[in-house]
Amino acid sequence: MLNDEMLIGYLATPEEEEELLSKHQNMEVIPDTIDLTEFGELPSEQLLSVRTDVDEDYRKHKFLDLNKPLLIQVLT
Repeated sequence: MLNDEMLIGYLATPEEEEELLSKHQNMEVIPDTIDLTEFGELPSEQLLSVRTDVDEDYRKHKFLDLNKPLLIQVLT
């Protein structure tokens, strides 16, 4: 039922997750200078894996604060 056109994200295995978290702890946070709305298709895996600052994202977009419980924010 699902095909590759419906793929919008990538899940890491527990081993990959541990490696990614340990390897990228000192990774520099890149400001969002790329306008993803200019693309007619989904961004590449490289663009999906860019680390962002969740506090700055919340201040900029005023949508969901990832430091607070999400269910309460969605229901209110």
